[in-house]
Amino acid sequence: MVASRLILDRNGFIDYWVDYMKAHTDAEWSRQQNVLINSVLKTVRQPSAKEYMEMKSKK
Repeated sequence: MVASRLILDRNGFIDYWVDYMKAHTDAEWSRQQNVLINSVLKTVRQPSAKEYMEMKSKK
């Protein structure tokens, strides 16, 4: 039951995304993706040198 619901949700999203891409030009879509990606990158917190070394030593 859950798997079939996930498939329906996924297919619905794919249909939505296809319609969205058809309704917007490549240039418009690219600008929107650029804004999204840049905003995500700005919010990524860079670890301090100490935090980085701690993460590296745990591997």
